[in-house]
Amino acid sequence: MQHLHRALAHIEDNLAKDLTPAAVARAAGLSTFHFARLFRAVLGETVMGYVRRRRLCLAAKRLLMEEVPLIELSFDSRFESQEAFTRAFKRHFGMAPGRFRRERPIPPELLEAAIPADLLALNGEIKMEPKFVEKEAFFVAGLGDDFSTDTTSRIPDLWRDLGPRLGDIANAKPGVYYGLCLHEGKDMGQFRYVAGVEVPSLEGLPDGLEGHHVSSQRYAVFTHKIENPDLSRDLKRTLRHIFGTWLPKADVVYTGTADFELYDDRFDPNGPSGELDIYVPVTPR
Repeated sequence: MQHLHRALAHIEDNLAKDLTPAAVARAAGLSTFHFARLFRAVLGETVMGYVRRRRLCLAAKRLLMEEVPLIELSFDSRFESQEAFTRAFKRHFGMAPGRFRRERPIPPELLEAAIPADLLALNGEIKMEPKFVEKEAFFVAGLGDDFSTDTTSRIPDLWRDLGPRLGDIANAKPGVYYGLCLHEGKDMGQFRYVAGVEVPSLEGLPDGLEGHHVSSQRYAVFTHKIENPDLSRDLKRTLRHIFGTWLPKADVVYTGTADFELYDDRFDPNGPSGELDIYVPVTPR
């Protein structure tokens, strides 16, 4: 967690200055891509989403404690105009800055420490070691869509919509399903998720389905045992461990190619319950 602690400290020290994901990643001592994946997995939001939220919280504190003009506060918070600041503030706190100053509510997040308490405790959250496998190249066909940290709650819709289409996919490998995460060509914090099955080739796919070639790769494979029926929330604790605790200490480097969830007969979608595997592409450090 030292990487994230350094990053969050750098953000807090520079909220009044221009910040970029690349600059924050340098402060953390990680590559931009690896850092973006780590940040999203552990904190549940993009780097700049977090920066924007922290700036709004600082602005709200100043509204309660100072008589600062709104136009000055807008520019200090790195918004291009007072109108843009007011829209963002109202979206986040549910009221415009002027009303906030008059009514003086105290949102709970204003009382939180800059570094969240749950982040400070992450190092000892869970103990999990992977197995390493060399997986040959394969093809996945299914339904895909673009997501960000803020829209992952829509991923189960892909799986629901895939069900009626499974009969259209010829020669699919039975009983094995993939949740494929693709990052290439995406902005930081964005990814394409494909709910699909393994197929022998990508020829002749039915309309509306997409296919992907996943190249031969070495993977660190983590087995996630489901404890919460809200699967996206339940997976977050394992992703935190992988990208926040295990990977920074491991003798491997995250390659940034496709990572995926693998669901087989150990997984019961009706709960959901059981377990699944998370494949993380790595190469020796």
